[in-house]
Amino acid sequence: RGTKGGWFGWAEDADIEKLRDAYARASSPEEQKKIATEIQKLNYERVIYVPLGQYLQPSVWRKTLTGVLDGPATPIFWNIEKKD
Repeated sequence: RGTKGGWFGWAEDADIEKLRDAYARASSPEEQKKIATEIQKLNYERVIYVPLGQYLQPSVWRKTLTGVLDGPATPIFWNIEKKD
């Protein structure tokens, strides 16, 4: 935890925060790409994030269902049709 009292469990890095602000205010995709590259460089140098694992939940549907949309955490249940 940083001396400024950052949110519990989140890294606190003033340089990255400045770059995040600059990214949000960038006026072109090229400028955003340059800033994003600099953010990634700092992330690798300072190791502010260490993934502890990954979890994937497989999903299956019958062949008679069409229009199934995959959501970020669960399937989205509209747009589905059942064919015979």
